[in-house]
Amino acid sequence: MVKPMNIHASSVQDPTSCRFRAGAKTLWMILCLSLLAGHIVFFTWHTDRAAQAFNRSTVPPDTIAGVPEPRFFLETDSYAWLAHTRDLMNSGDWRLRWTFMDNAPYGREMHWSHLLLWTLRGMATAIIAGTGWPVARAIELAGVWVMPLFQFLFLCMTFLAIVRKMGLLPAAGFVFAWLTYGSVAIAFFPLKPDHHAFQLFFLWASFACLQFGGMGWVHMAGPSADASSAFWLNLPAVPERRAARRWFIASGVFGGLALWVGATVWLIGLAILAIAMLPALPVFHSPKKSETYDPALWRLWAAAGCLVALLCYLLEYAPHHLAMRLEVNHPLYWISWIGVALGLEQLARLRRPIALNVPLVARLLIPGLLALTLPLAVLLGPDSWHHMYDPFLKRLHARYIIEFLPSSLIREGNWRSFLATFRFFAAALPWVGILLFLRRIRTPQSQRLLFTAFLFASLFFVAGMVQQRWGFSLAAALVWLTLLLLTTVFKPSENFSPPLSRLFGGLLLALILLDGLSSDRSRLRLENNISETRALPESWIANNLKKRNALQWGLAAGTNRWRFAGMAPEVPLLYYYSGIPSVASYYWENAAGWRAEASMLADVSPDAEEALAIARDRGLTHLVSVVHSSYPELYYFVATGIHDPRFAALHTLDGRLTYAPFTNRPPWTAIDEPLSKIGQDGYIFKTPSGYAKERLRYQVFSIQIQD
Repeated sequence: MVKPMNIHASSVQDPTSCRFRAGAKTLWMILCLSLLAGHIVFFTWHTDRAAQAFNRSTVPPDTIAGVPEPRFFLETDSYAWLAHTRDLMNSGDWRLRWTFMDNAPYGREMHWSHLLLWTLRGMATAIIAGTGWPVARAIELAGVWVMPLFQFLFLCMTFLAIVRKMGLLPAAGFVFAWLTYGSVAIAFFPLKPDHHAFQLFFLWASFACLQFGGMGWVHMAGPSADASSAFWLNLPAVPERRAARRWFIASGVFGGLALWVGATVWLIGLAILAIAMLPALPVFHSPKKSETYDPALWRLWAAAGCLVALLCYLLEYAPHHLAMRLEVNHPLYWISWIGVALGLEQLARLRRPIALNVPLVARLLIPGLLALTLPLAVLLGPDSWHHMYDPFLKRLHARYIIEFLPSSLIREGNWRSFLATFRFFAAALPWVGILLFLRRIRTPQSQRLLFTAFLFASLFFVAGMVQQRWGFSLAAALVWLTLLLLTTVFKPSENFSPPLSRLFGGLLLALILLDGLSSDRSRLRLENNISETRALPESWIANNLKKRNALQWGLAAGTNRWRFAGMAPEVPLLYYYSGIPSVASYYWENAAGWRAEASMLADVSPDAEEALAIARDRGLTHLVSVVHSSYPELYYFVATGIHDPRFAALHTLDGRLTYAPFTNRPPWTAIDEPLSKIGQDGYIFKTPSGYAKERLRYQVFSIQIQD
């Protein structure tokens, strides 16, 4: 007798109920994305409002009567991006490959990627069409909103991806962290348009997509857990083969974009990413019937990335600029990437016990040599292939470029500064390390996710200690590691978590939420105080005054073709507001400018004959010094490699032009009284308690060359 099938009522899916739950999920997602957009728009408006109010607090509010006061920005590189955008628009071309901002009068190559430039140009063009504003004013407004625009696009894309793989709560938590955690959010600050946010996001997204793609592991038996994952909270499950391919392609696309916007950053990031993937290889895991490893995914990953890099390379350089410039996206990077991918593929084919033999060594040697193509070309190729060999730039980077200096934790043992920078997210690194060491993580997928993320963050920790430039990537890696840790702790099906772990997890989550809310509140309070000039941040004052100074110098220049030297740190700002070009600047493409200006200002001969020859050859009209500054030390070290501040102050040309009364200066220089007065005039700010006065310290000398 055939018994009837026992079907539980709970197993029957009510179509109406399913539609209701799907609708509810959609509403939750729309709500989260609306809050994301609202947060970005409100804070961008609030910051710009504070900056405009701060502009108006200066007496008089307009530097040039009858002309609306331009906006100011808080990063030197921001002015370079805006100046390049303006020059691009004025040229009528669609690419800018040469700039006259520095290395006057010759100019130099410009190798920055055009992603930000094209976006700024498109936004400025739309603003001009809608308002009729002049180009400069439209570019400034675009400059305020361009990074928040990318912040919304990136976080919207990430939110949808994390919802799909991990659930709504992790997605919302990730977006909250990137909005409120200063070490990440500052990359998208409205007054700091720059490419660091692109490098930060593309590199992290490439790693996250590999994790979502199973890191090479694919689901074999039955439906993937992705299909029935919990909406609220879940760990990324091992995907089916087709889904894994899509995620690996996405990772390659983000990697190709990362190579486009920052080749050196991607090269180091590629090495870190590849090393971080090693713990997920089959040789370290016992096989399961439901899972298998697909080594061919790494070929797909590299193919997608190299194709995107090729398209970006052609967009930037074809057909007339295909030179051996290894500081930027170049075919040799693609060969190295292919080598890394083939190496991971071969390592993925290893099984225990490993028998070291000639065929195995050959299979690993070929990918290794391909991976080393780019590093070997840089190390062994001609100096012209990469500017890392230029002695002037090497000395400049070694001591005076902050992003290339070691972390304060290394230089000073300053743990307080480190913890203030990386906040409560830093706790995830030792916590996950302890869990891995004690083998408290049960499931293979959880082990792979946490181990690879832990290694990813640890390697960026090491990189960040060596050079501060990796702080952004370390912060993003710590946020991701924290998210995976808390999801593992609170996921209902993870049975490894004792009550104590969930207690600590809840405490960490509460601290992160409170810290994020406090950060938003502090930002609002500070900007409100700035609007009413109850607070005068030093960086805001300095950039506001430097802007006004450059505007007045530009007005004084009129139609004269002035060329300055001695303004290396402020070259983009000066050029953007006044149109006056300079010689040295803090950009690797300008090695020739640094050689000329450092040699000139480090001249120790009584009449500075070498400096005069350089000034005559380049047609320079003015030298600028910052009174009682340390710039003589900088120029002397960059020119000679000798760090002797006292000697530089007493004997170099820049030292004699920096310390009053300037009586020991060469006879071919004369104090330019009108420009010096502008450079040292006091600026008055209206405050609730009265007036505050600030001044700059620029001393200007005219160059008098007799034929």
